[in-house]
Amino acid sequence: QGAILTQEMGTKEARWFSKLFHLPVSRIMSETFVDGGFNMLKPLLDYAKQHQGGWGICAVSKNYAMECAQKHSIMWGLPEVRGIDNCMPETERALPLTAAEAPSEFLVRRAEAKLAVQQRYGLVQSSS
Repeated sequence: QGAILTQEMGTKEARWFSKLFHLPVSRIMSETFVDGGFNMLKPLLDYAKQHQGGWGICAVSKNYAMECAQKHSIMWGLPEVRGIDNCMPETERALPLTAAEAPSEFLVRRAEAKLAVQQRYGLVQSSS
């Protein structure tokens, strides 16, 4: 639900949004507040319910989709919350490691990545 404390947003913030979007405060309150707190998902979910029968809502993983569908009451009326598979192409994924080489290979990869970032941004180069 975002990185800001949306549950602490109230009428003052609704007035700010009202000015920003040139909409009445009452509309901001009715379309974005749930149980007394701002919820940025509400307009999206309302749209999906109205125009798509509630279908088409996805989360970043199957586990997170299941958690959201169970935990957040705003999603309880949806027919489904799907988790999407990792969208990274197979060609860009790291090769799977065997259990025996995983710890040492991880440390090598981490050190290489750290060095690359240090070089790119002109930082002091350190492997620790």
